[in-house]
Amino acid sequence: MIKYIIYTQKACGYCNKAKELLAELNLKYKERLLDTPERVKKFKERGYKTVPQIFKHIGGFTELQKDLKERRRWPIYF
Repeated sequence: MIKYIIYTQKACGYCNKAKELLAELNLKYKERLLDTPERVKKFKERGYKTVPQIFKHIGGFTELQKDLKERRRWPIYF
């Protein structure tokens, strides 16, 4: 399962560093390359100004529950 989604542009040093770091840690990611004016426009319309933008995909409720427990942010009342 892909855990991270990275929005990038070509010749972006920080984008490359982020991808290298995830690869070194054997973490899966999917790159979303902003390589057309239309993609850049949609990206900016969503309020993002810089790349990389990195998002973690968690999944459904069960995966959310597991992720929160691992991060010790699970509410006591659950």
